[in-house]
Amino acid sequence: MGPLVVPMNPEFFPEAALLLGGTLAGAIAIHLLFTRQLGRGMRVAAISVTCIILAFVLARTHSGVRRNHAASSAEPAGRGDDRV
Repeated sequence: MGPLVVPMNPEFFPEAALLLGGTLAGAIAIHLLFTRQLGRGMRVAAISVTCIILAFVLARTHSGVRRNHAASSAEPAGRGDDRV
């Protein structure tokens, strides 16, 4: 078996970085909460949740997603209102 290759569009790198950062911040927040540093843990947890939510919002409003959605419509390209 060959290596597993997962193609990823580089346009989504900022969203992937935000997800990774949010996940790492969440792990740090859990560590801080278990070590009873409640104030710092809650601040880092808020940063973690914000990063993850921002990643989903940016991915949803990304222009590449809209182009792909429009391209997969029922009407094929070139068959618009310009027919005579």
